Amino acid sequence: MDTIRPNWNVLFFCLALVAVLTALAAGLSAGLSSPERAPARPTSIVHAEQSGLRLGLQALTGRVALVSSEAGLRWRIAGETSWRRAAGPVLDRGFDTTRLSDGPYLLELDGSTGLMIQTMFVRNHTPLTSYLVANASAGLDKRSTDGIAVVGVFARRSYKPGDEAVLRLKGRYPAVRIELIHVGPEQQLTIGNQTMEGVRVAGPFLVNGTHGSVRLRIGNWESGVYAARMTAPGRLGFAPFILRPAVLGRNRVAVVQPTNTWQAYNYRDANGDGRPDTWYFDSNFTTVDMSRPFLDRGVPPHFRQYDVTYLRWLAHTGKHVDMLSQEDLEQIPGARLAQLYRLIVFPGHHEYVTEAEYNAVQRYRDLGGNLAFLSANNFFSRVVRHGDKITRIGPWRDLGRPESALVGVQYFDWNHGGRGSVPYTIVGADREPWLFAGTEVADGDSFGWFGIEADARTAASPKSISVLAVIPEIFGDRGRTAEMTYYETANGAKVFAAGAFTLSGTQARTPAMWRLLENLWDRLTVEDEG
Repeated sequence: MDTIRPNWNVLFFCLALVAVLTALAAGLSAGLSSPERAPARPTSIVHAEQSGLRLGLQALTGRVALVSSEAGLRWRIAGETSWRRAAGPVLDRGFDTTRLSDGPYLLELDGSTGLMIQTMFVRNHTPLTSYLVANASAGLDKRSTDGIAVVGVFARRSYKPGDEAVLRLKGRYPAVRIELIHVGPEQQLTIGNQTMEGVRVAGPFLVNGTHGSVRLRIGNWESGVYAARMTAPGRLGFAPFILRPAVLGRNRVAVVQPTNTWQAYNYRDANGDGRPDTWYFDSNFTTVDMSRPFLDRGVPPHFRQYDVTYLRWLAHTGKHVDMLSQEDLEQIPGARLAQLYRLIVFPGHHEYVTEAEYNAVQRYRDLGGNLAFLSANNFFSRVVRHGDKITRIGPWRDLGRPESALVGVQYFDWNHGGRGSVPYTIVGADREPWLFAGTEVADGDSFGWFGIEADARTAASPKSISVLAVIPEIFGDRGRTAEMTYYETANGAKVFAAGAFTLSGTQARTPAMWRLLENLWDRLTVEDEG
């Protein structure tokens, strides 16, 4: 993953200070200056609200409500709006920030205590200045396998039963044999990074490979991860998709696949300029195309290491879930999620998140919904979706919404391609015995193998958070400690975070990790009494 270190906070402070000093020197704007009136002063009485969340005035996007702690204020955005008077505490119920260019603005307020100024920051589309300092794609094969692959991709990341799915073939083949497989219930292990195993649910179909696209009817199959397995003489390829349920909430647990991160790590050069279309190749590259086929014969990056074992665990323990893509999740309001699901699981590398998804999950948690993050580096960077493309804006923590306030911990470093996985040391078995029951480990014991990327608590972490396990100096002499955590909220939400890669990887096949996942499932899916 990449860490972005912008200097916007310093810039915003300086701009606000200059604006305040300018206002003082000029004796205030026209229409308000008066010998008896005190000069404008910085204050903080207005905040933004969106999707049921109370936000600050940093990095506002889309439509927000501007709400004051004082009723009847006169207000304006200097240079952008005329003076207006609020009838109550709400200045504007649906202020459209997209009508403004990205950057800082002065919100001028005229109330009972005189003139006041707040600085408001709009950031809809412009990426923060960034550079690449972390890249967990170490080990990925960045070379094309197209010479031995059938290259294809579905037009959408997810479908529901009954849909007609469009499979786009990116080459010309005399004939292609297509089977649709359900990934997870299969008995055989996945060997190698260029294949996907699964149970066949439809096909085989023999199609003309020169037509460019194939239309396939999606059956009434169980929600999950599926793929088209495509073969031609001397060639093999896969095209994955998510099958969401016909009706949301059919199961009380939703599992969200990190479809944005899959594509961020996709090194395919779709535009033919000789350079991979991802910011992991060039940090100045800010947009990735979600409609590209994956390299490695179409298998999502790190799928075998990070994703498939948890799918197998779900299937082989009889768990039934609503499987969703990130695009599916961001279209469901948080209040609706709270009605539909007792638990939402983020099993993989869930790094790149739109504002709609962040808002929905935070609101869901605030209403008492349970969350489980089985890897690390979750909800790190804000992206904006435009059709089939996502654009990286910057870290949520630098946009006023540190992810540790939601997840409990947040990313601090990766292994830089060096030190391999190391075990956690248990420190919370006495405080939270439910998680380690039946695993035969106790405080002070080593447990599992973790690494690649790591998280830890910050000042924004919930005060009730409990540390369950630690890896001191996880990446050697860098001095930081990875932390596995758990917290509960006053509204009854339970939130678990693995803190390092990964509970959903290949080690989930071990009896102790299998038991831990079962304990976590039982704790976070139990319905509250009453």
